[in-house]
Amino acid sequence: MEIYDFIVTTFVTVDDLIQEFFLGRELRERGSLPKLSDSEVITMEMVGEYLGLDTDKGIYQYFKRHWLDCFSQLPDRTNFARQCANLWKVILSRVFWYEIPCSHGHSDASWTRRRSYFGE
Repeated sequence: MEIYDFIVTTFVTVDDLIQEFFLGRELRERGSLPKLSDSEVITMEMVGEYLGLDTDKGIYQYFKRHWLDCFSQLPDRTNFARQCANLWKVILSRVFWYEIPCSHGHSDASWTRRRSYFGE
């Protein structure tokens, strides 16, 4: 699978899972909505981790350099990192780390290592 297809498929799956588990409710209870959707941020974090980028800074730089046309609302790095931190509980959800790889047909060591890190 090409990286572009992987990013799009991950985004669609993440977005569907958020809709399913939060039943249309917003993930945040107060404050203004960020320009970058929560599904986009979670997708960027998951794809970045899959590619071996283990810092928000590294993930941010990768997507800004290579995928800005797909994530045109990418904020500055500080706001991106803040949004990632606010979504960390969702990102760590066991469901995402099981559903995403299965839906992509992946079962390689990088996904397995991450699942074991989260106590699976």
